[in-house]
Amino acid sequence: MLVELGALETEDLIPAVEQQVREIVLELFSWTRGSYELVLKDMDPESVMVLRLPTENLILEGSGARTA
Repeated sequence: MLVELGALETEDLIPAVEQQVREIVLELFSWTRGSYELVLKDMDPESVMVLRLPTENLILEGSGARTA
């Protein structure tokens, strides 16, 4: 929708989504309590966006450790 409205260029879409997801994941490390629900469902492959977020680095950064 942002691309269609001209608020975001097509080539900036994936990096913007990756940054938003990164911020959400890192915020989870600050939670001291809460609850969650895991819902497993079949996904339409056409609606899935593949992100290149280094999981190990996110975990290290979120836990306070830093990579060299």
